Amino acid sequence: MMNCIIIGGFLGSGKTTFINYLLKYSGDVIPDMKTAVLINEFGEVPVDGAMIDEGNYSMREITGGCICCTLKGMLDDAVAEICEKEKPDLLLVEATGLAVPSEIAASIGTAGGCAVMTLLCVDSDQYGKLAGRLVIYDRQLADADMVLLTKSDIRSSASLADVEAELQDGNKLRSCFRSNEAAVEAVSFDAAKQTVHKDVHEHHHGQDQAKQDICQVTRMIPGISVIADLEKSLYRLFVDAGTDLYRVKGIVRTADGWQAVQYSDGAISVKTVDEPSIRDSFIVFIGKCGVVERLEL
Repeated sequence: MMNCIIIGGFLGSGKTTFINYLLKYSGDVIPDMKTAVLINEFGEVPVDGAMIDEGNYSMREITGGCICCTLKGMLDDAVAEICEKEKPDLLLVEATGLAVPSEIAASIGTAGGCAVMTLLCVDSDQYGKLAGRLVIYDRQLADADMVLLTKSDIRSSASLADVEAELQDGNKLRSCFRSNEAAVEAVSFDAAKQTVHKDVHEHHHGQDQAKQDICQVTRMIPGISVIADLEKSLYRLFVDAGTDLYRVKGIVRTADGWQAVQYSDGAISVKTVDEPSIRDSFIVFIGKCGVVERLEL
């Protein structure tokens, strides 16, 4: 039976980074494990897939919506095809930052007949700003099997402990870990002994309404970008927009070639990638409707 880990978490919570750690760990410790990766992106143009490190695994992407609701049919078809043609030991599903992992688990468990667990990446700093204030964020927290507190190396021990206490008190979580090598090992072990999710979670229509309050805007960038200048511009936008700007990512052309760009915690991260299919530089802003539409680089 195929094991499946659905990795969810709000925009910018560290899902892709954790998947890279998990892929490296499983490849080093269990070299014969056959792994497949399925990435879902809210926007039409994929960026997160470009941030996944190269390795011995197959990868496919579903773009233009969330697989827990509007693209559920595409999810069912993709999982069925992966099971039939690739027959992996492990399927890693990276949900969009607006998806509810438990609803994806119900669909995959039914369609693929596989052992499914959900893991939610939570940034303690983001938690303090959004928990109890954003409906979709609270929905994600409600049903997670496991929570991984990401970016623990740059967050204070006190803030991490506070979030751990709240999560374990307010939700019937199986486990709560901080991001480090031990956490990756624990997740890998736990996934191996999972049983199929038998409870079917109802889809919450309020969740769709919550997503309608979040907008995505893509800005094209002419010419060649200078990363240092782009970082300054993005920092200014985050200061102006405040907590209403949730995520910034894109692919830009620089003097050193094409770079996938992500911006969070006041710093920019880049990774060399192949030329995008649209052949133009672009930056994607995701945030509160009425705010992100006004953002210009």
